[in-house]
Amino acid sequence: MTVCANRQDSRYSEWADQYIAYGQLKKEIKGNLPWNDTAEANFIQSLKNELEKCEKFQRSKAEQLMVKIDDLEKEVLGLVEKASEEEDEDEEEEGTKRTPGDMERNVNEDDHDQDGGSDDEDDDDESTMSVGGIEERFRELEEEVSVLVADVHDLALFTKLNFTGFVKIVKKHDVRFLPSCLYLG
Repeated sequence: MTVCANRQDSRYSEWADQYIAYGQLKKEIKGNLPWNDTAEANFIQSLKNELEKCEKFQRSKAEQLMVKIDDLEKEVLGLVEKASEEEDEDEEEEGTKRTPGDMERNVNEDDHDQDGGSDDEDDDDESTMSVGGIEERFRELEEEVSVLVADVHDLALFTKLNFTGFVKIVKKHDVRFLPSCLYLG
């Protein structure tokens, strides 16, 4: 993510072509003088096109993020269930209840292969993961959630910047072309 300090560069660079083309709309306002019905219609169409572009991109990104959230939630719930099963099995074997700290202390004990050291076991398969493997996957998921939170933040900033751009360009239009008795802003 490359977000810079000044206003124009506060946009997420990978999405640069998806933001409102504020400069282009501003030039359209200044360049179509005298302003007439054709210029007004062209400006409104350009404004609609920009709004549709931004909305389509925002909707697409939001849907992608929701899919990621759903996938991560399912995996976390599966891992929680698996960890609970592992803990229950260990309690039955030992005849004692384990504390949460025991899981971390016993990672090395629980991290051995159940098939005598065969290399054909798939460590990513939840059904055969050891407690240590489950904990490691939780740490990886925690990192994935952090990236997801950053993506949500970037999308919120995208929305805020575009909203501000649309408000400002419409205000520029209104100040310039609406009679002062009609302008309330």
